[in-house]
Amino acid sequence: MATVPALSLPARCQLWCERHRVLLARAAIGIVFFWFGTLKLFPGLCDVEPLAQRTLVVLTLGLLPPPVLVRSLAVAECCVGLVMFFAPARLRVGRQILRLTLVAVVVQLTGTFLPLLLFRAETWKHPFVLTFAGQYIVKNVALLSAAAVVGAQVFGDADHLPPPPNLRAMGREPDI
Repeated sequence: MATVPALSLPARCQLWCERHRVLLARAAIGIVFFWFGTLKLFPGLCDVEPLAQRTLVVLTLGLLPPPVLVRSLAVAECCVGLVMFFAPARLRVGRQILRLTLVAVVVQLTGTFLPLLLFRAETWKHPFVLTFAGQYIVKNVALLSAAAVVGAQVFGDADHLPPPPNLRAMGREPDI
């Protein structure tokens, strides 16, 4: 019986990260969306609520009352958070729900960048220098990256993805 050589600490860390990358990305998206959505459910708790409200009014041409828009966004964000936590990616229906949710995430996150164009005085101090609200918006690039990690699993055929080369070399299969 052949024994597998012990892995170095960096190799073990890499293996752990590769095995858990989708779970960690889903948790990150879930925490941020659920937390920030919950804050928006209670008027005055979210510092960027007025900016989000004005952006939504512009996007909807003022056809809906601003409080309804913000609360709707809050509920949608909470739902995204819950889906990221609980949708079973190993089941077909779970992957379908995650796919729809990821589309919503990308649309919502893309919309969060609009205040950088629509409300420059509130999001920029100088060229290349963001206000706190602007920084709050730009951090969504990290969430888009996390969504891409999750999307690679749920939009692909997880049963037929080849293992990454470094895992193959170690004689191990990834935990997809």
